[in-house]
Amino acid sequence: MKKNPTKLTISHGVIEPLSKVDFHKDVLGITRRLLISPEDTPEAPLHIAVHEVRVDSANRGKCHYAEDHKHDSDEINIVWSERGKLQYRFVLDGKETIVESPAIVVIPAGITHHAEALSGEGTFTCILLNAQHQHT
Repeated sequence: MKKNPTKLTISHGVIEPLSKVDFHKDVLGITRRLLISPEDTPEAPLHIAVHEVRVDSANRGKCHYAEDHKHDSDEINIVWSERGKLQYRFVLDGKETIVESPAIVVIPAGITHHAEALSGEGTFTCILLNAQHQHT
């Protein structure tokens, strides 16, 4: 069976609340921009969201925005900052890891996880390799 080629797509994304995503809540200092997903592009081959992050004295310690969850798809997270360092805590199957930008965290399907912005300013990019992924 021949696979259909991916359609050329240009997307500027849409800002939406973190709380729109299962197991996530809105927090001060993080803006979510959904770049591509089946919600806006039915033929999308994957899901990409960018979180614009700024942790300062007003919200430090209050950026735990995702509860434990898992996907039936592999997930790639990119922690990036052009100014200083952006620091994130990941909890992967109960094991804590702290990363500073620039960093990439690959989370295989089925791994229970959550992330929390700890300090700095930059972007957190979430890429789910299956656009039809399920959260549990």
